[in-house]
Amino acid sequence: MYTVKQRVFLVPKYWQTGSFKAYQTAFQKEFGERCAPSKCTIQKLVKKLETMGSLLTQHAGGRKMSEETIHDVKERLLASPSITMKTFPRD
Repeated sequence: MYTVKQRVFLVPKYWQTGSFKAYQTAFQKEFGERCAPSKCTIQKLVKKLETMGSLLTQHAGGRKMSEETIHDVKERLLASPSITMKTFPRD
């Protein structure tokens, strides 16, 4: 299980690089971990964010995001990769 901070780091890093190997290396460097999440794990996290709109563990009834909202969030994360989710603008 990965922390929220680690999950928030992984998805934008994968979107930036488009490479599983690059995000694994960045993850190991950022968190000092010997083992990075697998390709399957990052695919699940990306899908979760795109379908559920969150990287948190969801209970039944989570709302889904529109394609437009997903695109907007992705673009804002890529434009400001160091921004925290706590201060992430929710326009």
